[in-house]
Amino acid sequence: MSSLTSMSFTVADELQDVIGKGPQMISQIKAYQSQYSQRLIKLGYALVQIDQYPYQEQMDIIGVLQSINLLIDQQFQEMTYISSIMHAYQNDTCNQRYLISTSKIFDGFKLLLANVIQDQLNYNETSYQEFLQFCVDDMCAESLRRMMYSLIGETPSDCLILDVIKYGSVKNGFQAGISDVFAYQGSYLLQVLNIAVIVESAFRGYIDGSASVTTLDKIYGPYVKDAYDTVVDTYEDILDNYFENGMINLIQQTKNLLDSGLNNEDLIKGADEYIQTYVNFYNPQITWEAYLVKGPILYNKCLNCFVYEDPNSDQKLVYLSVNNTYQPVSLLSMSKNITDASKNFTSPENFTIFLIQNRSLCITGVTYLQSNPRLYDYTSYSYYTQFSATNFNILIWQQKDVGCLTVNDVKSSAQSQQFKLQTAIRDQQEKMANII
Repeated sequence: MSSLTSMSFTVADELQDVIGKGPQMISQIKAYQSQYSQRLIKLGYALVQIDQYPYQEQMDIIGVLQSINLLIDQQFQEMTYISSIMHAYQNDTCNQRYLISTSKIFDGFKLLLANVIQDQLNYNETSYQEFLQFCVDDMCAESLRRMMYSLIGETPSDCLILDVIKYGSVKNGFQAGISDVFAYQGSYLLQVLNIAVIVESAFRGYIDGSASVTTLDKIYGPYVKDAYDTVVDTYEDILDNYFENGMINLIQQTKNLLDSGLNNEDLIKGADEYIQTYVNFYNPQITWEAYLVKGPILYNKCLNCFVYEDPNSDQKLVYLSVNNTYQPVSLLSMSKNITDASKNFTSPENFTIFLIQNRSLCITGVTYLQSNPRLYDYTSYSYYTQFSATNFNILIWQQKDVGCLTVNDVKSSAQSQQFKLQTAIRDQQEKMANII
């Protein structure tokens, strides 16, 4: 029975204190997802016949219920992150549906707990009838169904809570794709679903003597498993799309900084502060870096960067990401060779192809600027190597786990990374507009 509370995490803050705990939470969810439904139903059903268990087993069951009740009182009823995002979307219908469902699930559980404890210590018909009356007319079943459908999306009208957490509300300060926060919120929702299953199973056991664990598992088991699978799959999707999510967060913040009238050094300092305080902090597996260019970018190709151009000036912010598991390789040792070879080239595209073909150089990203560029970078580290060539200034970075540009990537006729990124932004914005 103790496994029911093993996914619990004590957090004072739904954001900061969960950072770094996402992988652990998801591992626990994976460990239970194939068998949890029947365990929950067995517990709920066992409450109907608890007086038939040996005394110590009765106390163990009550101990589990009291642990869950403690979580509700000290943690779950204080959870506001999901409701705050829904409020930011101004979708009161989904927000109220979510708040009412969770409230009824918690209230039903407390009545069930009171009935079980009263039944053990001093039989009390009042607590028994209060629980039955609360769940009558499918009240508890409806709360359970709403919670299940909000996780798996059974009908088009369901409010998909997991997508709300996944996409956030970037304009209102809720970042998209924070994997650890998603894991925590997803774990919380699954625990609310678990509680709803216990309550409904106990109710069915009380009112229907012919009900069985097997029967109830056939009704609810597939949905519970789908809910667990959906949390795990969505978490892994967030990890796979860390670049697009980071890009959406950074673009919105860049717009905010420009709207505040920041320019030049102040603009890049503001961008770097946002990166360190939010983007890198809430996604510790990835490090983002930014630098600002005043004037033209002659050429830019990359697998892990994007360029944001100020529509009202010649400022351009270049953002690039790095997987912290594999640090980029410094190319300083090749400085003389690259600089000498560049003397014979005036075309950035042709020189990049030359480096790939004739120097067998793995290039993850490259930016060409004018000689003596106005470049601003206030980070304490640089994941690119800068070369002052004869006809241009070159910034190159290499991270083999991300990949290497090919000749086809470099050629002008190839689809640009910038176009791909803008497409990704548009696709995610369309999804965000329709998730609730």
